[in-house]
Amino acid sequence: MTARVKDYSLPLRKALVTKLQGTAALTALVPAARIYGERAPASDLTWPFIRMGSIILTPERHDCYEGATHEVTIHAFSKESQADQIYRIREQVIAALDDADLTILGDGGVTNMVHTASNLIPDPEEANAYHDIHDFMVSVERKL
Repeated sequence: MTARVKDYSLPLRKALVTKLQGTAALTALVPAARIYGERAPASDLTWPFIRMGSIILTPERHDCYEGATHEVTIHAFSKESQADQIYRIREQVIAALDDADLTILGDGGVTNMVHTASNLIPDPEEANAYHDIHDFMVSVERKL
């Protein structure tokens, strides 16, 4: 069989949001209702919150399976005078997702999920606000 590239970006994003919303230690800091897919609401936004960023797809071609590597970015936001809260959120995002097992649509699975970087920056548009950016490399595949 010829291997094919398969883009799992949409079901992967949904699975990641579900995983984060179901992680009790994280939702103690950021309620599940404030963990969003790609976009947070434009109005009535309550801090802290988490949203997914874009997903970069890198094709993989191997015999006997289809899939790809997905570079996932997750954004966390906090408004406090110190960075303590955002660092606690960071710890829980990493704990929930680094090396996590996820099933995507029942036909494919995450074979490897690795936290590769986090970068905390002051939010330039909001006083006393922090924006933490988390990157993960996620391999998703399905045996043919």
